[in-house]
Amino acid sequence: DHFFKKMVCFFYRPDRDRSIQKNFFGWSTLRAAGRAFFRELCSSDPAHTPLILHLILKVIIVVVARTMKMITLISFVSCLVLLVWNSEANVARPEFHISAARVKRHFVKGSNGDLVEGEEHLRKVILIWHDVTDAKLYEICHQCRGAVDESTGIMVDPSIGRTLKDDYIKTCGGKPCIVMPAAPLGYNRFHMRYQNNTGDWSPWSRFKNFNVQEPGHMEHEELTDVQDAARADHEEL
Repeated sequence: DHFFKKMVCFFYRPDRDRSIQKNFFGWSTLRAAGRAFFRELCSSDPAHTPLILHLILKVIIVVVARTMKMITLISFVSCLVLLVWNSEANVARPEFHISAARVKRHFVKGSNGDLVEGEEHLRKVILIWHDVTDAKLYEICHQCRGAVDESTGIMVDPSIGRTLKDDYIKTCGGKPCIVMPAAPLGYNRFHMRYQNNTGDWSPWSRFKNFNVQEPGHMEHEELTDVQDAARADHEEL
């Protein structure tokens, strides 16, 4: 008891460095209560014992109250995260079933067969897919390798690729489609997602690969992870 009392009085002594006391007592409320507690503890008057016990109880109440506030905050944040998670999980990840895919020359819009100057090597791509039940709107992510987590369909890096929406999304023969000009030659990757009737967006679908070359019909090419990684390394070179 004597050692403990000397240690407590060491921290309470007014001639000590204030930074020590500040670090020893974290919050201002606890620091004020602690100082009063130490003042009474260092007193030799036994009549102050009830006051000391009262101050100890007060410190405990403050600590518990602050702890409960922290627990309440953590519970609120957890509930909010679960709510957002469940909202996303309620919209199923779509199957990107391609109905038709075509390549056309990259003509000047409204011209009589004139190619876009300086972009003769580019193509116009038309993708038509089967409608998704309850879909109200669609978006297509073009060349989004690394932007979309393929295992979950969650967008992890919006800076990669580009999202085609609004004017790009059309109807071709009663089915949703995109008409995308200025597509580069070679492999083009596409993801699709949809918005349901309640306004919630689905995760992105698994990607579809198309080798854009000369005008005509295209077929989706299924690539293994190794082939896809090798092709990506080649494109970066």
